[in-house]
Amino acid sequence: MTPDVIINMSVQNEDGFIHKQYNAVADYLIDINITGTLNILRYAISYFRARNKKGKIILCSSYLADRPVVGTGIYSGCKAFTDSLVKTVALENVKYNITCNSIRMGYFDGGLTYKIPEKFFNTLKESIPMKRFGTIDELYSAMNFLIENDYVTGTNLVIDGGMSLI
Repeated sequence: MTPDVIINMSVQNEDGFIHKQYNAVADYLIDINITGTLNILRYAISYFRARNKKGKIILCSSYLADRPVVGTGIYSGCKAFTDSLVKTVALENVKYNITCNSIRMGYFDGGLTYKIPEKFFNTLKESIPMKRFGTIDELYSAMNFLIENDYVTGTNLVIDGGMSLI
């Protein structure tokens, strides 16, 4: 059995101000969030084109790509890169029946959300218009939409509980 969908959920954030982060930390974040994404894309595109069948690529982005917060400069920049890259990859591959989209995630009940200091946790949750973190089932539903819909490509699907509205 061969995959028809490749999902890249490479996410890594090391909090800190850019001027205080060592090159090694910056390189680490770029290696995971940009170089890792490029490696996945090179493999996925080559794989799908060689099969001459349709393929789906879904990349992980973040609410922070468009609305960075203090201490997330490199991570936010990497995710903005992902959002822009999705559009180019989609254009370059649509004639091969390959779609490429990203999911711009807000705060979910899991993952990096648990790296938020406890003293900010409830304040953050209250700042979300829906007053809660997203669930893993809601993330799955968004991914499933992109997998099942052949007409969507080059899109940054925002699932953030309304955070991008404020």
